[in-house]
Order: sequence, then C-alpha cells, then structure tokens
Amino acid sequence: MRVISRADRLEQRKYHEFKKAQNRELQLTALAEKGALAQERFDSYANGRLVTSARNLQAELQRQESEKVSLTETAKYLREQIEIFVYAFGWTDVACPLTATSKESAADLVKRLSSHLLHKILHGFEDRRRRGEVPTEAVMPDLVARTEKQLGTPTEDTTRLMQATFCSRETFQKAVEQERQRREDAGFTDSVQLVMPSKPPELTSKLVGYRLEICWGRYRSTEDGSLLKMWCPCFIERVADGETDKGADGKPLSDNARKLAPRGMVLVRWEADPDRGEKESTSMWMLLDPRKWNGEGHRAWRYHPSQLARMRAPKRRAPSADCCRAA
Repeated sequence: MRVISRADRLEQRKYHEFKKAQNRELQLTALAEKGALAQERFDSYANGRLVTSARNLQAELQRQESEKVSLTETAKYLREQIEIFVYAFGWTDVACPLTATSKESAADLVKRLSSHLLHKILHGFEDRRRRGEVPTEAVMPDLVARTEKQLGTPTEDTTRLMQATFCSRETFQKAVEQERQRREDAGFTDSVQLVMPSKPPELTSKLVGYRLEICWGRYRSTEDGSLLKMWCPCFIERVADGETDKGADGKPLSDNARKLAPRGMVLVRWEADPDRGEKESTSMWMLLDPRKWNGEGHRAWRYHPSQLARMRAPKRRAPSADCCRAA
C-alpha cells in the first residue's frame, strides 16, 4: 500500500507541475498579446498619430464626417486613440469597453467613444503630461505570477512569493516580438502603417522621384489560404500640372492620349514583376485619393518603407567654406 501511495503522490506532483507549466504558458501568451498591443500603439503615438486636445479631436471628427468616412472607420480611429492611452501609456484608469453592445448601433458606439475620449481623457491630458505621466516607451504589463487569494494579512515570505515573476524579462520580450510577428503575418496589424505620417503629402512636383506603395486589393495566400493585402511598390515619375500632361486614370502612359490629366494625378512607374511574366517596367497614370492615405482598401497608398527611412534620416550638414579652404 505504501508503494502505491508513493506512486500516487508522485503522479499527482507530476500532474501539478504540468498544470503549473501550462498556466505559466497561458499567462505568458496573454501578457505577450498585451505587450505587443502596447508597443504597436506606442509606435502610433511616436509617429504623431495621437490626438492630444479636444479641438484637434473635434476637427478630425468633422473632417471625417465631411469626407463621408464610414462610421466603422471612425469607430476604429477612436478605439486606436483610446488604446494608446490605456495600453501604450498604461493609463488603465481611463479604460472603457471598446466594442458595441448588443443594443448599440454604429452611431451610438462612435458617440460613446468620442464622448469618453473627450471628457474622460483629453480634458485631463495636459495635467497628466505636466506630472510626467506620459512615458518615453511603451508600458509593459507586470510579470507577477497570479496567485490564489489570501485570507488575512500575508507574511513577509508570502508577500515576496506573490511578487515573484514567473519568467525573465528576456523571455517576455522574445514572446512579445513573436506575438507582433504573428499579428503581422495574420494581417491583424501592419507595422508599416503604424509608423506612417497621419496626413498625406501634397500631390505636387516635389514628390517626383519618391517611392510609394499602392494597395492593389487582396490576394489569397498559397500557404494557409488567408487574405493578404497586395502592396505594390512604385516610383513617381511625374505629377500632372493640369495644363500640359495628357492621360487617364488607371491607363498606361501613351503618346496617343487626348484627355488632359487633372492637376495632381501622378504618373507612377511599376517595376517589372518576373513572377507575372513582365520583362520591362511600365508607367501608368494614377489618381490618388487623399482619403485613402495609409488606408487598407483598394488603391490605398503610402510611402514605401525605404522612402520613409530616407525622409527621417538625419540630414548631414554641408561643410562650410572655412572647412574647405586650404590651409
């Protein structure tokens, strides 16, 4: 009987260790999801995508209404704003339900989120910023392991155990990076979209030579069958002045064109795609809609990552005449 009892206890301990390891893995996965979202939202904040005043919020909502932006997109915009404060800044005291209830329409959701952002967050933003509550990097969730509720006053040893982390910071950071990559691969987030300027550039001749990406719809992945956005890189060769250039939207460059190209329409050059049997680059006139800047649908457009990197690279100062003069 003793042998059987010892075997039972050993089996029970193995089971408990297995469940502990399983729970730690579940905790790590849940925290990695929060950490990934916090970093994504902080990237949005770092790239000027955060509204910081009631005036700016009202102006943005009026712009979206005048441009007939859908209520779904407006609600998405408001959710992103609130998530920056809650997840990236760690201001959990201003959290609120971000999805519509069964009794809320899309208009009701937009009204509730905009009211919460305006009255519960933005009205006190400047005071919290002056108090130093705006972090310089994304606030990561605590790695304290969950424990059972304690009865009475915990002892010093119990308090120390309750504050012990269940994994190292390096392990957690690796899990966050893997989660961000998983979200990127699954199409839940777009790291390029997060770092893009919030407003589109003016379509003038200054953009000639710039490299863009234009979304050409979605395609089905051959690996898992998921739908992925097709971002096509191109160069801007010309911007129509509305007086001399001729061409039509979506049509290749042609000497036989008779229609005057509207001012601001761009001539883009697509690089040859060997996978599609293309041997030479092609040029096409494209009418870019500012409302689709950094969007997600067909003909959304944005800077190519390499172009954005060049724009944000520190500019080297030209040497002065004194430096170049021979001694």
